[in-house]
Amino acid sequence: MDHPGSAPVHPAGVLRLAKPPEPHARMHVTVVVRSRASDRQIGAAVAKLGRQLPARRLLPDLREFDRRYASTREDIARVAAFYESQDLRIVETSRRRRAVSLSGTPGQLSRAFGVELGDYENAVGRYLSHEGPVSLPRDLAGTIEGVLGLDDRPLHTPHLAVAFRPAEHYTHALEVSKIYNFPEDADGRGQTIGILCLGGGFHSSDVSAYFARCGLKQPRITVVELFGAKNSPAPRETLAGFARKLERGDTEGMKHDPHAMQIMWTIEATMDVELAATFAPGAHIVVYFAPNNERGRFSGLSRALADTVHRPSIFSYSWGAPEDSIARQVLRVMDRCYELAALRGVTICVSSGDSGRTRVNFPASSPHVLACGGTHLHIDNGAVRESVWNETHGSMQMSSSGGFSHVFACPAWQPAALAEKCGAKGGRGVPDVAAKADLATGYEIVAGNHTVPMGGTSAAAPLWAGLIARLNQKLKARVGYLSPLLYTHRFAQATHDITAGTNGTYNAMPGWDPCTGKGAPDGKALLAALAGAKSRKPRAKRARMARAGK
Repeated sequence: MDHPGSAPVHPAGVLRLAKPPEPHARMHVTVVVRSRASDRQIGAAVAKLGRQLPARRLLPDLREFDRRYASTREDIARVAAFYESQDLRIVETSRRRRAVSLSGTPGQLSRAFGVELGDYENAVGRYLSHEGPVSLPRDLAGTIEGVLGLDDRPLHTPHLAVAFRPAEHYTHALEVSKIYNFPEDADGRGQTIGILCLGGGFHSSDVSAYFARCGLKQPRITVVELFGAKNSPAPRETLAGFARKLERGDTEGMKHDPHAMQIMWTIEATMDVELAATFAPGAHIVVYFAPNNERGRFSGLSRALADTVHRPSIFSYSWGAPEDSIARQVLRVMDRCYELAALRGVTICVSSGDSGRTRVNFPASSPHVLACGGTHLHIDNGAVRESVWNETHGSMQMSSSGGFSHVFACPAWQPAALAEKCGAKGGRGVPDVAAKADLATGYEIVAGNHTVPMGGTSAAAPLWAGLIARLNQKLKARVGYLSPLLYTHRFAQATHDITAGTNGTYNAMPGWDPCTGKGAPDGKALLAALAGAKSRKPRAKRARMARAGK
């Protein structure tokens, strides 16, 4: 038997419980099978795509995609046959999703994968996991990319910045879209924005109240519940109690609230839906709910990407976790999903995080997503000043997270010199871009029948998703894999450079920096660059100074 990858990462403070798992419980595991294309072939195809404008990209239809990148029937059959011989039940197989889903008791799974399953506990709660790496039969070691489901701890937390106390003044999302020069003659019609939620949910009445308050027609919103996950928003009375704690500045009470995580996921999901739908009011918003663990993440995304009914062309993620807290096997498997999404012409917009930390978050650290940082957008009598988002609310210090990956190498399209000018070692730099994140003039969101100021980098991701929906509509093509293009000279004027402020670890500077990346969007300039127009001459010094916060 071979060991295919890294063992689970058990951080300090985790206890192994003496009580073994329930022996007759049925567990589900997903075995991820290799693509029929090699790593080199997939990498070359993605790299070629990253050098092309959207109109020049020849994206495969589903049948052609399966022919090139799905698992082979032979590989799927061999994996299924082996685990069936281990007394496990085959629940489902999918060549397109490259998956064999199995079920069995803890004892059966322990024997089949050579691990000892056990219950663990940390500050968040109990979860099932194991010590040591998973074992595979030698003749399948090169066929299987990962085994997901033997560790069911919560994998990610929402990137959430919220203040229930009144903002200095609220900023309407449509005002921001004008400042960022979104194309007015496009609303995202014909596009589908997928939002992957790993907990909580949203109240439909909150969304209706929000759009009524904004004086806008409510767009089409669809909920897709996967693998037992549900749209389960925190009850209104629970949200109201949380709001009262925030108003009192009771941060300790917030931390120890037994419903805190469901509340945070609920507020996060509500903001994502309301903002994405405001920035692209003509788009179809599809909210996919999946379990917040390694199997749920993979299965939810792969199912959404294979969704032939709704066909999302953009995804918005407002969550993550430090990449060094996630097993390398999971990082590899998920990054392969993002590579294959790029080959389908799908743009994945991910918030970079709200702590300003140097430990970058995944999935923002993947080279195959658009990592979105945050800015402070100050509007005064029509003048716009923009700097790195960094503010304090009560005892909470929040800022735009960024830095350099210790897992993913610096991609060819992101110059290694970027790390050198920041005094850091090489690695994929985060973020790529940014957008308004401050709470002082936060977005006015309705959650739990409360009007709340919201922000954070988790507000930047749905903004960019909404903009890309509009761009797809105008281009009559999918923007898809955007990050590599943003670092080319043709796109020099497609973003506003942010040169003022700090995230607490790094300082803003001319050009890319690990606070706000290439900067905030100029929607019309980005559209022109994507359509093939040559870069304009640099803006006037006065405009640059305004963006620098001077």
